[in-house]
Amino acid sequence: MPDASDLDINRHVRKVLIRHWIDLGRVFFRSMHGAVTIRGTLERIAGISEALTPTIVESIFTELNRIPDVKRVTSDLANWAQDAGAWQRVDAPAGRSLEGLRSGGSFHIGDIGGSKV
Repeated sequence: MPDASDLDINRHVRKVLIRHWIDLGRVFFRSMHGAVTIRGTLERIAGISEALTPTIVESIFTELNRIPDVKRVTSDLANWAQDAGAWQRVDAPAGRSLEGLRSGGSFHIGDIGGSKV
């Protein structure tokens, strides 16, 4: 369970992403003991014509690392990767977006006492 400082870090992360017009519906972030993890797809919200650039992505991660009590920031982004210290846009491989998590599909957990759950 996150402690109070992690909740405060999450609030600051949200502020940084919003300030850069990042679509929060496509990115997942959390903090655990000061370690921030960001996953998903880093994209601007609809209606913002200015595209994300490597410089802007670098600025976002610099700001995240400067949040009080943040020890490290790791990312697993489907459309951005850091290569030799520089951010680069990459094509998202199949299955790397969060869309599959939101599909609302059903699945079978198992049988309990002869009934399906």
